[in-house]
Amino acid sequence: MMKRRRRLSLKLFGSGLGLLAAIWITAPLWHIGKPIPGRYSAPLPATTESPTPAAATGGRPNPTSADANAILEHKSAGLEFLRQGQALEAVQEFREALAPNPNDEDVHFNLGIALSRNGQLDEAKEHYLEALRLMPDYTEAHNNLGNLLMRQGKLDEAIDQYQTALKTMPDNATAHNNLGTALARQKRMVEAMAHFREAMRILPDYSEAHFNLANACLASGQVIEAITEFNETLRLKPEFAPALQGLEQARQKMSGIVARTNSPTSPALAPSRN
Repeated sequence: MMKRRRRLSLKLFGSGLGLLAAIWITAPLWHIGKPIPGRYSAPLPATTESPTPAAATGGRPNPTSADANAILEHKSAGLEFLRQGQALEAVQEFREALAPNPNDEDVHFNLGIALSRNGQLDEAKEHYLEALRLMPDYTEAHNNLGNLLMRQGKLDEAIDQYQTALKTMPDNATAHNNLGTALARQKRMVEAMAHFREAMRILPDYSEAHFNLANACLASGQVIEAITEFNETLRLKPEFAPALQGLEQARQKMSGIVARTNSPTSPALAPSRN
């Protein structure tokens, strides 16, 4: 029986996998959305003493109330270490939280974030997959696994993860932006732009989506819209250097178009002979 999604969470702030990556030598940049942040599950009620059946826990009992506070302390410490950018320490705390309770999908998810930030991508992938085994509709895990796969250059697999995330949460702006990024790297610009626009519909001030749409428009020859979107990015992030560079490139391209338009485009016609 599938678990129902829990909504308790602690938000993390930081770049995480939100990196910039060039896809062409001519260098438009695509901004991957931040991974959906870590979360923690509520502690077990104090009356929970009896273990659940072995079949439901892989042969290991759920933690008793005596363990619950210690587990929660490790979870909270792990999240705090992630906030502070101390991935290695976060890994250690989440491992401690997982040991007595290996079926906690949120700890697997958080451990995946910590391992990924520590550069241990293969092991991070294992924990995202385990979180998804325990809860197949875990939208955040699908999104973050997609980011990891994109870092590894596995674009088709990343696209699959983002699409799955959007099936369970269609209004997830981050997943739309990330799916658009993966599609853009495959030069599927029309599809990519549709997802960037959808991300902006959901979150009108989503600077990463404006920036990505600007690059996609520029790559597709839609220079006026590219200029508009670079300007909107800079309204939201005035010092964002890649947007300043992109705007300058778009303006130069626009100047070239205007110059060509104002110049003769065909040789003069010879007079007709009678």
